[in-house]
Amino acid sequence: MTLAICNVVESSLAREADHVIYTHAGPEIGVASTKAFTTQLVILFLLGLRWGENWATSRARQGRP
Repeated sequence: MTLAICNVVESSLAREADHVIYTHAGPEIGVASTKAFTTQLVILFLLGLRWGENWATSRARQGRP
């Protein structure tokens, strides 16, 4: 299973991945892709929070501390 985080809907990465999260950061005007990079960091942070929440919930259901 692959997960892609990308800004462009029609990118080859989005076509090849099983699941895609689109950042919708908009086009980059300059050379540096600061906007796209920042939105990818935020998405990774939010995914980490969700996975940690799911992990804690599953441990609580199993009666583990």
